[in-house]
Amino acid sequence: MLSHKLPTGTGYLGLMMVNNAVCEERSGGFERFALEQELIGTSLCALYQAATCHRKCWNTGHVFESICGRAHNLGASAFKLIRAGYYDEALNLVRAIGETYNIVLLSVFDKVAFAEWMKADKKARLRNFSPVKVRLLLDATDCEGFMDEEWYSELCEKYVHVSTRTMPNFHNDKTPIVGGVFQERGQKESLDSLSSILTMLAMFVCRYFEYDDLLNIITNHANGMRDDAGIKPSH
Repeated sequence: MLSHKLPTGTGYLGLMMVNNAVCEERSGGFERFALEQELIGTSLCALYQAATCHRKCWNTGHVFESICGRAHNLGASAFKLIRAGYYDEALNLVRAIGETYNIVLLSVFDKVAFAEWMKADKKARLRNFSPVKVRLLLDATDCEGFMDEEWYSELCEKYVHVSTRTMPNFHNDKTPIVGGVFQERGQKESLDSLSSILTMLAMFVCRYFEYDDLLNIITNHANGMRDDAGIKPSH
C-alpha cells in the first residue's frame, strides 16, 4: 500500500529536485529538436553579448542592453523550465519575451512613441505603454510580424490568467499535470514558441549591434527550419 505521507520543507524540495532530474532525463529526446536548440542557443548568445557589451560598448545609456539582458534571462529560464517539464511556466516567460520584442519593434517603427516610452515615469508607462497600447501603436505602422492580440491572448488565456477552466500543464489527451512531468507535445509546443520569439528578437539585436556572424548563423538555421517544415521562402 502506498504511503500518503509526503515529505515537507527541504524534504519536499529534495523530492522536487529528484523529479526534475527524472524529467530532464526523459526530455533527452531534445535531439529531435536540433535546429530549435541551435536557434535558441545562438539567439541567447547574441542577447548575452549585447547585454554585457561583450564585443563593444556603444555608450548610449545601456537601455537597449538592459532590455537584451532581461530577454536573455527570460529565455534561459524558459529553456530550463522546458527541460524540467514546466511547459506552462516556460510559455508564460515566452509571453514576457514577446512584450520585450514589441518594445524593440517600437524603437524601429515608431521612434516618437519609443522616445516617449524612454522618458515615461511608471504612471505614464502603465497608462500609455501597456502591452495592448504598444500593440495598437505597432498596428498603426507598417510593422509586420509583431506579437499581436491573437498571439498574446492565447498565451494569457492558456498559461497565465487564472479562471474556472484553468488546467495546469495540460499538454496531453488525458489529464492536467501538477509538477514537472515530461510530455512530448508540451515539449514541442514550448520549444517551438521559445525558438520563434528568440529568433525574431535576436535578428533585430544582431542587426543593431552589427553581429553579422551571429545573424548569418541564425538565418541559416531558420532557413533550415523552413526547409524541414516544407515551407518555401517568399520572394
